[in-house]
Formats: sequence, structure tokens, C-alpha cells
Amino acid sequence: MQKRSWSIRRERDGVSPVIGTILLVGITAVLAATLWVFASGLRGNDQIPPVGGMTVRTTETGFQFTFTPFSKQTGWGDLKILITDSSDFAQWDNMTTAMLIGPGAPLTKAFGNKSLGNLSISCEGTDLAGDGYISNGDYFRLIATHGTFSHEFDYEVILLDRVSSSQICSVPFQG
Repeated sequence: MQKRSWSIRRERDGVSPVIGTILLVGITAVLAATLWVFASGLRGNDQIPPVGGMTVRTTETGFQFTFTPFSKQTGWGDLKILITDSSDFAQWDNMTTAMLIGPGAPLTKAFGNKSLGNLSISCEGTDLAGDGYISNGDYFRLIATHGTFSHEFDYEVILLDRVSSSQICSVPFQG
């Protein structure tokens, strides 16, 4: 049997510093990517748009769209409201959740006028609780301010998620 010597080796058989650095950077990148995938998977539910519905009824000046329950808490600022007559569209995306928060509920705020062909439409939202979030019974109105909704056109109101632009729900109606 030979006795092993624990003396310092003078041979240079090993991994070069360049290869070692490349391996270290590669391992770090793989670890960072793995942690990013894991962390984004935990937050993925926030990026799923809500599911909800609305009903429509005729008013003296236009149409009222009343929200049914949504699948998750959704602020007014999370929405885009779009109306189309199959050849043109108008969209309201200037709402904020803060616009419909305050005392003295219900709160009603105007979101402005938009044109749909020769028709000028005003949109206003009403938050019954005044908390800035969509609740069952909250509603918005589309009011013809110049012209009238034509019985010759089929309209559709589409509610979109502001972040993903995914459709939450839609309601067709006739003028």
C-alpha cells in the first residue's frame, strides 16, 4: 500500500477561470429564470380578467346597462366600455376607480361624449355604494346627446378589461 500525501498539488489540471465564470453565470441565469417563473405563477390569478354580466333597459334618453355580479373585485378604472353599430365604434376608457369613491352614495359621474357615426353619445356611471368598485346593481347609461339611436341598427355594448383588453361581457340591443 502506498501512503497518500496531502501536500499541495502543483499540477494545473482543472477548470480554467474562463470556463468557470461561464458556468457560474449560466447556473445563476437558470436559477433566476426558475425563480421568476415560480413567482409569476403565484401572481397569475391577478392577470385573469373578471367574468361578469350586464342587462340592458331602455330609458327616456337612451339605454341603461346594469351590472350583475362579477367573479372578482373590479374597480370602475379596470373597465373599458365600447359601443359598436357593426360599422363604427366609440369607447370610454377614461374612468378611474377614484372618480366613484366618496360620501353621499349613490355617486354618478359623467365619462364624456363620443361619436358613433352621426350620433353623439354621453356615458355616465353610477356606483350605488360609492366605493369605486362594480357591485351588483351598479350601472352606466348611454345617452344620445345629438341624434337618436336608430331602430335600423343593431348595437352592441362590450365591456373590456383595461389591462388585458379581454372581453368581460357584451350585450346586443336595437336602437
